[in-house]
Amino acid sequence: MDPGKYENDRGWSLAQLRSPGTRYHRDLQANHLSGLSAWRAAGAFTIVIEDQLSASIAGAIFSVIVAHKCLSERHSAFLNNVCLANPGPNGWQEVILDDPRIVGLDLGDQWADIEATEGVYDWSTIDFQLAQAEAHGKQVVLGIVAGGINVPDWLLTDYPEIQTFSFIDTNPYHSTYGEPLTIPVFWDPIFLAKKIALIQAAGAHFAGHSSIAVFSCSFANATTGDWNIPGAPEDIVNWRAAGYTTELMVNAGQMTIDATMAAFPNQNVVMPIGRGAGDLDPTLDYLSETVVDYATTTYGRFITSRFNLAATTPDPSITTGSLDNWQVVFDQCPNVAGQMLWNVSGDTTYRMNGGIPGNKETILLDAVTIGAHYGMQYQEIYLMDLLDPDMSPVINYANYLLTVTPGGEPPPVAPTNLNATASNFSSANLTWADNANNELGYRIESKIGATGTYGLVTTEGPNTTAATINNLIEGTQYYYRLQAVNAGGRSAYSNETSAVTVLTSPDSLTPQALSSSQVRLTWTDRSATETGFRIERSPLTDTNFAEIATVGANTTSFTDTGLNRATTYYYRVRAYNAYTTSAYSSERHVRTLQ
Repeated sequence: MDPGKYENDRGWSLAQLRSPGTRYHRDLQANHLSGLSAWRAAGAFTIVIEDQLSASIAGAIFSVIVAHKCLSERHSAFLNNVCLANPGPNGWQEVILDDPRIVGLDLGDQWADIEATEGVYDWSTIDFQLAQAEAHGKQVVLGIVAGGINVPDWLLTDYPEIQTFSFIDTNPYHSTYGEPLTIPVFWDPIFLAKKIALIQAAGAHFAGHSSIAVFSCSFANATTGDWNIPGAPEDIVNWRAAGYTTELMVNAGQMTIDATMAAFPNQNVVMPIGRGAGDLDPTLDYLSETVVDYATTTYGRFITSRFNLAATTPDPSITTGSLDNWQVVFDQCPNVAGQMLWNVSGDTTYRMNGGIPGNKETILLDAVTIGAHYGMQYQEIYLMDLLDPDMSPVINYANYLLTVTPGGEPPPVAPTNLNATASNFSSANLTWADNANNELGYRIESKIGATGTYGLVTTEGPNTTAATINNLIEGTQYYYRLQAVNAGGRSAYSNETSAVTVLTSPDSLTPQALSSSQVRLTWTDRSATETGFRIERSPLTDTNFAEIATVGANTTSFTDTGLNRATTYYYRVRAYNAYTTSAYSSERHVRTLQ
């Protein structure tokens, strides 16, 4: 394809998208925009994992575009006039199967259709579609929509003790919009046991297929396979009445991930994430962050995804503010993926553009490009768009943007000269040398003390050479290191450096002469991490201070004895711990009695 032959309605040509000074400039790297390079290594399925550049699963080769279709309208809650249903007895259209630009197919079915009777599984629909995919050399993202309203009839009929939750569907794009719905609570033990049995049966049947590159799982999905925790004000009240706790939800997520990883040991596992509901969790992103952190640190083959990639998604290459829940995705780059929020073809609501009318080709192109900036390993595009002849130039263009040389784009060069300073009690300033020209951003990790364990603390965008880390503990030594990241992987680590946050000094030091030989000192303890306090005294003048005593943590008084009568003494106090010593309190003096 000639990169100069296609421009969107902003006037960006492919050449301009890769030129300095433009919105989508990615350092003149023709393959920098790839969301799939790490999965296109010849003869291997490659994904970056903790403390390693990559781990490969033999036989799986993935690439740019994954065809996504809706499941049946009755169960999926998608409107059937804007999304194609299951392929049915004739399966996938030949035009999709024969399209070399489409290298992956999103296959799946509903729990109710697979297990209409408990313990009896009908895999025929997936088997047929999988055979089609394998016959045409397509890789597969396999998912079974289970949970929320997508449960078989026998589940709640045969097990009435399962705790349920009712809500009104507030999504106007669902066929159940405005209807009251009842679902098993996400953490119910019977529900989870039956769902895990389904996952185990699916693994026994499908895990041996090398064409299945990814298996999709969910645990907080009320209406579809996507993350959805009902969050209307009345829902929040009802969740609390139902016994909702963050711990229960985290446990449900971990159980689902553990079961899926065990059932599909040869596949990568993807989970769509989203935000929490109201103030049920410590923060809106706490639940997804916690579950993703568990999955990524426990298993090396976990992919974080969002199912609402759109032209309005925050672009990490240009956004200076919050990325909202997309920050959780960017934090896991390059082990990430995305699914388009909706189709652009035939959608008069312009959902993919925030409701703002626009050129459909441009809308999809913008979404693909933003997804690439997150380092996505694959992107799912709705079947309706892939079948639209008008969109063919955009699919060509997306394929060109996302395709890289065999073996994948190399990880960026590691940053160097990392330095850290702490000028107050709760933050540290980092600086480093940016040595890469193809990074999507930087992962900054920290640990407390030399023997601590490193964990991700934040990510920064491309071409960054400084960061401020906030919300630290006072008087604490933090170690830091960072990596550059792109779709091809993560660089080696920078050098390690450390900084100690300021320990807050005591205040309001007050000396009181008790007698001719005793002075009582009191002060305000303003620090939270002190081991104790050092007390210093200088006789007659304030020029000869010497330490006279130490007292333990949380102590706010001391009595100095053995002093000379009618003599002036100066005092000062400071806090200390294993890492540092605070500044002194204000100096105060007192004269002993005659």
